[in-house]
Amino acid sequence: MATKVSGEQYYGLDGQLLEIKRQLRQEDGYPFDPEELKNYLQTAIEGRFRGSRKRSNKFLWLISGGVSLTVDAVDGTEILADAKDVFPGGIDSNFINWGADEPGRSTAETPVDVYEMTKDSTYSKMFGSLSDDVQKICFTQAQIKNFAKRNYEWFRTDSYGTFFLFESNGYFFVADVNFSSSGRLSVSVDQFGNSSVWDAGSHRLVVPRLA
Repeated sequence: MATKVSGEQYYGLDGQLLEIKRQLRQEDGYPFDPEELKNYLQTAIEGRFRGSRKRSNKFLWLISGGVSLTVDAVDGTEILADAKDVFPGGIDSNFINWGADEPGRSTAETPVDVYEMTKDSTYSKMFGSLSDDVQKICFTQAQIKNFAKRNYEWFRTDSYGTFFLFESNGYFFVADVNFSSSGRLSVSVDQFGNSSVWDAGSHRLVVPRLA
């Protein structure tokens, strides 16, 4: 039985298709196995979605499945407010103004997952869809810096950001990494409790992989 696709569901799916095209056009090449992409697309064309629900939820779609992504073991002392070497495009002064500049703990090498939004949502809904205890999916600021340094090809390059959740001085914050108009990485910060609704297909999330 055919299903009419419209509204936010249509725009979410269309955004994912556009992102595939963007990745294929990258000057440095497609970051994954193009033959695997071909196989996945063919199964989608044929409507063979067995097991696909394991890779997504109401708000997010896992786009790094099958790829080994990690952040290095770090001592936790580095903070984003001082990370000009990785974010030459600019660093939000609110890291200091809001007390979002507390050094973190030391962490071991950590596997991570990258998700793309498929439904309009707030920070609390998108991160909460992955875990009821959002502290489990927090990075330290040193880990966020390390990911940006090692895996910058996973960031959106079309003026949209990539979100990382972290805790500082007893509060939760969201670091938003994107490419500035000059083509250089920049980072801003927002309060996790911000109730703004972000558009589906426009942003990504990076979180520590849950067991």
